[in-house]
Amino acid sequence: MACFWYLCAKMNDFAADTWVVQVGMLDESTVMKYSRSMYWAFQTLTTVGYGDFGAYNGWEILLTLSWMFLGVSFYTVVVGSLTSMVTTSDA
Repeated sequence: MACFWYLCAKMNDFAADTWVVQVGMLDESTVMKYSRSMYWAFQTLTTVGYGDFGAYNGWEILLTLSWMFLGVSFYTVVVGSLTSMVTTSDA
């Protein structure tokens, strides 16, 4: 997902409304941009969302929404499974 996040900005040629420009990383190396993309992917998946940067155009918003949905779905399944295991073990 970090690759797709970086790709959203790159396919828009790092326009003014992309996260790379808004965060001020236009002149940073590709490794730093990818590192920031991984950071975004982990914070969004875990639903922490520190608010230090986010989506700034339509494609980034769509990608963020889908990634958050997958993260919440994953946690729902995990918590539901653990709850089911605990309740059946008490019986």
